[in-house]
Amino acid sequence: MKTTDTATRNQLHAQLMDVERAHQSALASERQILQSAQDRLIQVQHELTEIKPHHALLDDRVADRYQALILERGQLHQVIALAKHTLKNS
Repeated sequence: MKTTDTATRNQLHAQLMDVERAHQSALASERQILQSAQDRLIQVQHELTEIKPHHALLDDRVADRYQALILERGQLHQVIALAKHTLKNS
């Protein structure tokens, strides 16, 4: 009976270690997502500052690019907020 208890305890310990490794891996992924989103946000912000308002009004391609960057910036802010929240509460 004691051998069975020890085996069960060892199995549970191994499972817990697997869960902890998976958790640490998920946190590392979340940190990478956060860093990538922050890096991309810097690029998007730079591109937005390079677009002159009158160009966006006069050139449809520039206006489309500006709008796409604004949408991407909003999505990046959401990704960053979610990643920070996930990391804070882990």
